[in-house]
Amino acid sequence: MKFTFVVTGKTREAFIEDGEKIYIKRLKHYIPLKIVIVRPEPIKKGVKDKIIKDNEAERILKVIGPGDFVVALDKGGKGLSSVELADFISRHENKGISNMVWIIGGALGIAEKVFLKADMIISLSHM
Repeated sequence: MKFTFVVTGKTREAFIEDGEKIYIKRLKHYIPLKIVIVRPEPIKKGVKDKIIKDNEAERILKVIGPGDFVVALDKGGKGLSSVELADFISRHENKGISNMVWIIGGALGIAEKVFLKADMIISLSHM
């Protein structure tokens, strides 16, 4: 199985970027992974949040392939412990899922059309 992380926007803080690099390096020892950064939509006064999220969603959805298993990360998703998350990944790997796509939305969150494409919505808040 391969992981693809679809991230809306780049990290701006150097220390966070350093941490990301460390974790990516660690993960690559266990699983092939790819990071895809999609351009965030500028947040402008007078533009509705839904329009901003929908524009970001169009860019996110272009990355998802037909056979991908899509996991959206959202505070309203199902909370899993670290052990449950590991079990979740293992079960899907055993089912023959070849690419698991992890969606991380922008500052306003993830658009409904991305949630509709998701096979699972998970919250990382409790981990």
